[in-house]
Amino acid sequence: MKILALCWYIDPDYPIGITPVWWQLLKSLNELGVEIVLGVHDGQTISSLWWRNAGKPFSFGFVRKSVEFFSYKQRMVFVQNPFKHWFKNSYKRYIEKTLSNEKDVDVILVCGIPFHYFSEIPEWVEKKFGIPTIFFEHDMPSILPQYGGWGGATNYVNPDFSEYAAFITTSKGVVPLLTEMGASNVHVIYFAVDPYVYRPTKSEKTIDVLFQGFGSKFREDWMTKMITEPSMCSPLMNFAVAGQQFDTNLGSAKKLGALSFTSFRDICCQSKINLNITRKHFAEVYCSSTSRPFELASLECCMISNPCNGINEWFEVGKEILIVNSAQEAVELYTWLLSSEETRIKMGQLARKRVLKSHSYDHRAKQLLEIMRNVLKKQ
Repeated sequence: MKILALCWYIDPDYPIGITPVWWQLLKSLNELGVEIVLGVHDGQTISSLWWRNAGKPFSFGFVRKSVEFFSYKQRMVFVQNPFKHWFKNSYKRYIEKTLSNEKDVDVILVCGIPFHYFSEIPEWVEKKFGIPTIFFEHDMPSILPQYGGWGGATNYVNPDFSEYAAFITTSKGVVPLLTEMGASNVHVIYFAVDPYVYRPTKSEKTIDVLFQGFGSKFREDWMTKMITEPSMCSPLMNFAVAGQQFDTNLGSAKKLGALSFTSFRDICCQSKINLNITRKHFAEVYCSSTSRPFELASLECCMISNPCNGINEWFEVGKEILIVNSAQEAVELYTWLLSSEETRIKMGQLARKRVLKSHSYDHRAKQLLEIMRNVLKKQ
């Protein structure tokens, strides 16, 4: 099978958390025998051993410079109106040129590109080239208007799902809502991890409790309960927070700033306890997966999480991951685990074993390949 994959970002130096996901998923797809031609919506184009670089449909930097002096609301209107047809026409020209060069493409896979940027294009591709388009959305439920549309307020306002041969989400809990909104042939593919990339390193444990993430928005309550309050009332514990855009009080936790991939892996392995603090909507909507618990598990980290609806579908609570329900409970659990290295090591080993069994990107790539095969059978 040969696909044209269109990704939002693929540049690992770009500060977007989803980038490693596309790398790992496309790598696993290619290792299953899928030939991949890759186009990039924004950021730098990157060549690799797993795909051929097909460039970009346009310079998104031009759009940014054109609207940078407007407010956020004005920018959204501007992009939706003057640039709306420009986006679509640029994509059509790009796809037509790419498919002319790559005459045997079977499927177009759209990975995380803002949904409204791509409207009307799948129908045009189907009519002109007879090629189905599959959309892979990584940011549900928060991106849906029903949950505030955070990160893409206009993406799913009056969406037309009928253009797509299949729609993939990383959240099982939103499937009924998507069906109500008109989506059909909806599939769930959870986040995962490449266990050969995210493998544990032998590092001295210099940090007691670590949280790493991008931003505090919709995490404020549980960051307070799991970091701020415990760090203030437990002066002998060593807390650290890595990442950026934290607009909440972090107590006495040390701020490490943004990390490279290598630094992220090393710092997690240097920590006795690693926290999974999931944003509000992802935690509340059933089985709305995020990358972090799979990454931490693959690194053999001892994980503690805020309550997440459906987390037991991925990990066994009490053995592979622990849950806290209050600041007091967090302090008690930290104290117990810091006194028991054997327990921490055992939890980390069991968590990685679960990843190897059920949650690698090889598992997810097999799911995706089956979806694409079924779509082609219906053509």
